[in-house]
Amino acid sequence: MNSILFSADPKKCNMDDAVSHLQKHQKLYFEVTFPIRKATFQSFPIEGFIHISGSGDKVQYAAFIEDVVPFSTDHYEKPELYGDVRPSKWIREWQENKNNIQFEPWKHALVINRVDPADFEMSALRNLQGKPVTLAPQGYYKVMPPHGWSGFGSSGYRATIEAAARYGAGGETDLHKALKKYVAENPGVVGLPVGAGPGEQEKSLPSGDSVDVFFVHASVRTAVEVKSRISPREDIVRGLFQCVKYRAVLRACVAVEDSDDSAEAVLILEGAFPEDLERLRKVLDVKMVDMVRVPEACQGS
Repeated sequence: MNSILFSADPKKCNMDDAVSHLQKHQKLYFEVTFPIRKATFQSFPIEGFIHISGSGDKVQYAAFIEDVVPFSTDHYEKPELYGDVRPSKWIREWQENKNNIQFEPWKHALVINRVDPADFEMSALRNLQGKPVTLAPQGYYKVMPPHGWSGFGSSGYRATIEAAARYGAGGETDLHKALKKYVAENPGVVGLPVGAGPGEQEKSLPSGDSVDVFFVHASVRTAVEVKSRISPREDIVRGLFQCVKYRAVLRACVAVEDSDDSAEAVLILEGAFPEDLERLRKVLDVKMVDMVRVPEACQGS
């Protein structure tokens, strides 16, 4: 995973607000005043190490950056956009033009889905020539993480992903069939209106995959992968990656058809989602609904 180091100005943003926002929302738009050459990164997500300006030489936060988008005032001024991607305090400060924030030369927004506290010297980072970083960047540096850094991609997640790759689900169980049928007949489970149903079960995709449930509503194509209450951890991880694949295939179909549709994928669990997989889910940007209970009357139908 590519990594960068950048500095945050505490007069323009409070990182505690960012952390609190991501506890309730999936994304945070974090503006920067320096240009970012997105094409120079091999892939996303990337890892961002954050130094707080004026606070010494330490890295104080680590962020998972899923994308970089051009700055737009719409992200502050259109309620249908800013509610999900901005802390309410940041919106108020923008509206009040605190510290002349509206006139800063904003260039890009980092689309962040997780911010964790960190505490290490900036010199623990290495530049791409292998030398310690000794000066805070005016823009950003591409860096190599500190030795032993246990961020995303650590051996724990590698083992989890490898276990998911080896997992063999076997045949379809009655519990899986019941959950699939229930979701198809109840689109509200995935956040769609009643009129969006019934969904199509076992929808075939050009990739050769079959989606458990498929909905088309209001120009949005939604693939749904379901996991019953007996699905083990490995199968849930597998479901996250299945959603990534289905979403990519559906978006490719939209592009080939030159359609204005959008495409999403949702993972539905009858049981509880493992808390320790939340970072993985956020990095993969997969929507998930857990604890979906199938009424007993529907389980034998």
